Amino acid sequence: MTNLYPDSLIDGSLDIGALVWLCEQVPGTTVRHLRYLHAKAYLADEHTAIVTSANLTNGGLCRNRELGVAITDPEGVRDIADDLREYGNLGVLVPDDEVDRVIGGRAFGKRWKHDIRNAQQQLKRDGSIVLQNRKWGLA
Repeated sequence: MTNLYPDSLIDGSLDIGALVWLCEQVPGTTVRHLRYLHAKAYLADEHTAIVTSANLTNGGLCRNRELGVAITDPEGVRDIADDLREYGNLGVLVPDDEVDRVIGGRAFGKRWKHDIRNAQQQLKRDGSIVLQNRKWGLA
């Protein structure tokens, strides 16, 4: 579950390539977009969960000073897993459709491209982004 907020794509705080890599490495992985998601909770398995301020980014893992807690109590882990499932059901499943484009060795589907273009059009209408020197940037 992640927030696919366009500004996060632009400023690099969301790494689409990392999401693709995760899906390739862990069979059955799905990605859901949940607008306004700010939580950072990770389930390793049914035995361990981590709740932290850290994003899964280079800054969050290597540069920033972050704080988190590991939960190993089975009931606590189940509660977190249940909460994450409930949040996930509120989100939109990002489809894993047929490959339309490969960028930097990573495959992106037609639906993904369509969703990104729709978001881009909305940001243009809002005046949040502008095209400068054939590249999109924040207005």
